[in-house]
Amino acid sequence: MIKLAILLLASSTVLASEELPYVYNGKIVSPHVFAEFVPWLSDTNTSPTVSIDLAKSAHARNEYNKDNITRDDFLGEHGFCSERDRIEERYAGEVCYWWQGKLNNGLHLFAVRDYGGGSSAWLYQFLIKFHKGKEVDLVTLEESDRDLMSLMGTYGVYGDRSMLRVEGGELRGR
Repeated sequence: MIKLAILLLASSTVLASEELPYVYNGKIVSPHVFAEFVPWLSDTNTSPTVSIDLAKSAHARNEYNKDNITRDDFLGEHGFCSERDRIEERYAGEVCYWWQGKLNNGLHLFAVRDYGGGSSAWLYQFLIKFHKGKEVDLVTLEESDRDLMSLMGTYGVYGDRSMLRVEGGELRGR
């Protein structure tokens, strides 16, 4: 069945828990889901992936079903890591994320570290929106709801750039 997703970004429906925005249907969202938003090094701050269906992609695919998610408090108490696929035993990388707060406009700030197992680890900050969208079946033209996690902004934290932070519901730093 062929389907087309129509994203309704104007929707104000919030899907994530106010206390735990990284929990969906009782499960921690995989760090690998956040890694989908990480841009190529040659295309810094521009991600080809801008929206992920949490129900169909994040929790229903074999791609993330073997995640061994661990807590990581490196950048705060709301952090989680998962190992990347091993190329060789000595090159085991990981991807981690940390929830850093919610803005007054409903966006959430997350820090994401992508470490491929070599000598570099890349750190990004993402503004994420959790919202409802619509999906249209191209055969029946019936609409159904989608629970979306959308990338609304990317900030690469490189060398001398300081991290953004949430203070009083506002974005600060840089």
